[in-house]
Amino acid sequence: MSVIKKNKKNKKSNKNNLSTANKLSAVIIEFVKPLSERIDNDEMNKSMIQFGILVWNISLFPIEDREKQKDAL
Repeated sequence: MSVIKKNKKNKKSNKNNLSTANKLSAVIIEFVKPLSERIDNDEMNKSMIQFGILVWNISLFPIEDREKQKDAL
């Protein structure tokens, strides 16, 4: 495979990854929406999104490790 073809393939792959990332950000925004709807302060809204990401990430741990991760906060 030539370098040019390989680069085109990588660019196409990156576009797919970017599309997925954009969708994940939309899911996270929707995830924190019940909390962030009550906040009209941009800084607090940003903190709420960060909190949502943190909770989301903890939920990906095995159940037996989640409590340890919460305590580490």
